[in-house]
Amino acid sequence: MSLRFIGDIGVYFPDRDAIRITALSGDAPVDCYAMRSALAEIGCPPRGSLHRLIEEFEDRRRIIELAAMVKY
Repeated sequence: MSLRFIGDIGVYFPDRDAIRITALSGDAPVDCYAMRSALAEIGCPPRGSLHRLIEEFEDRRRIIELAAMVKY
């Protein structure tokens, strides 16, 4: 079953140092996390403000969603 992403913006979770986006697999919600270290690997700045990190995440959201679909 494939994922269908919902929501407008990623949400940062400091305890994981990651941004979460939510998808649906059928009717079941699936939380997908992109850790800061993974974001740095695709060109997001590893340091800097949280606001900037979320902006960079949103700029690359399509490739992050694709990676989540492949992994799932």
